[in-house]
Amino acid sequence: MNDQETHPTKKVLEEEVQNRIREVAKKKAVSLDLGHLGLSELPSELFKLSWLQKLNLSNKPISPFDISTWSKIQFSRYIPEAFSADFLDNSLSTLPPEIKLLTVLRDLDIRFNQLTSLPPELGDLSQLTRLDLSANRLSELPIEIGNLIQLTKLYVEYNELVETPSQIGQLASLHILHLNNNRLKKLPEEIGQLNNLKFLDLSAN
Repeated sequence: MNDQETHPTKKVLEEEVQNRIREVAKKKAVSLDLGHLGLSELPSELFKLSWLQKLNLSNKPISPFDISTWSKIQFSRYIPEAFSADFLDNSLSTLPPEIKLLTVLRDLDIRFNQLTSLPPELGDLSQLTRLDLSANRLSELPIEIGNLIQLTKLYVEYNELVETPSQIGQLASLHILHLNNNRLKKLPEEIGQLNNLKFLDLSAN
């Protein structure tokens, strides 16, 4: 089975993205799902939805595959048996600075993309409570991540982190922190300032 038989065309996917954005704009909905729609960059229309609270840009594996299985296929290979044929993986390598315009965003899911960097403007999303960056290709986090003081859950497992910025110690509301399956050799002393932290995973570093 070739790609054309398995996947919809790029034009069809682009139309679906625009349809979902228009629907959210029309209804003033607070949640938008753009997962598995073949995105390599984010459309400018997205950043007009300033009331969004939840944004999904991920390529969440569908059973029976889980994150550890997905990591073994290097994030980029498509397995038809694991996914609906109606979708195609996103391949975002970065987020644009305009992400800061989504000022009331509370939940941002960018799992299973190809992020190699994050813009400092991510730190402007001061209402974020959950941020999932799992299974990308990040080697570092911006120091501005320390501005996300409402964050309670941060997932950065299955990346290529070699260190975390000391500013992570400013995330006073953090309850859950996943840093497993990276390349970390040590953590900043400031991580000891996370007094509300209930779960920390550092396995497989």
